[in-house]
Amino acid sequence: MRLVAVEISPQGNAILITGKNAAGKSSVLDAIMAVFCGKKYQPTKPIRDGEDHAEVVVETENYIIKRTFTASGGGTVTVSNAEGMKASSPQGLLDKLVGEIAFEPMAFYKDSRDVKRQRQQRDTLMKLVGLDFADIDREIADVKTQRSAVKNSKETYELEANQIPQPDNMPEQEISLKELTEKLTAATQHNEKQAEVGKQISDAANYGTSLKEKLEENKELIANLKQQLLNAEKAQIEGENKFEAFRIDSEKLVASSEPVIDVAAINKEIEEADTMNEHVRLTNQRKELLKKSAAKSREFAELGKKMKELEAGKVEKLAAVKMPIEGLSVNEVTILYNNIPLAQVNDSMQLQIAVAISMALNPKLRVILMKGNDLDSANLETICKMAKEKDYQVWIEKVSDDKKNKTGFIIEDGTVVPPDAEGTLFSDKEKVASKD
Repeated sequence: MRLVAVEISPQGNAILITGKNAAGKSSVLDAIMAVFCGKKYQPTKPIRDGEDHAEVVVETENYIIKRTFTASGGGTVTVSNAEGMKASSPQGLLDKLVGEIAFEPMAFYKDSRDVKRQRQQRDTLMKLVGLDFADIDREIADVKTQRSAVKNSKETYELEANQIPQPDNMPEQEISLKELTEKLTAATQHNEKQAEVGKQISDAANYGTSLKEKLEENKELIANLKQQLLNAEKAQIEGENKFEAFRIDSEKLVASSEPVIDVAAINKEIEEADTMNEHVRLTNQRKELLKKSAAKSREFAELGKKMKELEAGKVEKLAAVKMPIEGLSVNEVTILYNNIPLAQVNDSMQLQIAVAISMALNPKLRVILMKGNDLDSANLETICKMAKEKDYQVWIEKVSDDKKNKTGFIIEDGTVVPPDAEGTLFSDKEKVASKD
């Protein structure tokens, strides 16, 4: 790192580390981070060029922490109290003491201005306060997927139903084609029988005509052939008897005959029934589709109700969490302050919220490290006021080459510039010392 040898004994709540770029300001804050947080925040190259070792010592109200670094990559850490007792597990003790010292208020503050990072900012806050909607969000996602599928099914059923034509005056049930077919078969058999009877009647009529002609011939034979009279009379009597029997049989056949049934009419009736049955089937199909659509509508509504219940669960979870500052909450995409998106809250309030979160994460150590190049004088004053009110120590790194209006501790070439006048911007009690 860039430091040669620096000793700072801060007084008050705000400690400003200033100087030009590459003077070693960041190294001061990085050294504090390395002491408390260990290897996960240790710089890749902690030792200044030309040196073979380095060390950082931090004194707090209750502890003295010392961390050393060697050129080979090794080092040690010790934590002792005023009586000289050393902790058996120094890093474990520091981890309990430090909390989330790595939280950078200014980075969080800047995220509000980046639309793409607002959701990440929201997730950061939720993680810091232990608010986890993952289980509810998964349920909501599943319900949304189900609702989408139900909605698609409902719309499909309705579309299919509306594509089915609906003639007027449709019967509820299909016409029985079986009954009509049986009716057609019976009519056909009846007509065949009557056709046979008709043929018999025709044959009988022809036969009767033949017998009648024969009688006429016999009469002529009686007149012309008296010798054959007896035979002719006998034949006449037989013919008359046969004719009488035929007449009786003919009358019976005529009496037993029935009108021919109109088969064409029955065939037409079957055709009409088939058409009607197709309409009935389509009507019933449409009714079934609309019934399914209605069921999906009910299912969609139930899933909507479930989503509201899940959202209510998120509200309950949110209400149960203690936020770092009153009025903070979250929605699906961003952080809210008094129900206003954080990006739309004034800059001063955004900064106060970021610092308040950082303070909430460090209740034991009560120290915050900040990069303050983007802080104007008003915001700097706001942070100093918050630090004093909450009794926190805020270390702020800020680029400045103004030696005349000295503020805080000026770092130059890896050392602290000795003060040429008493007092600083923040506290006239701050003591500054430098050693080689």
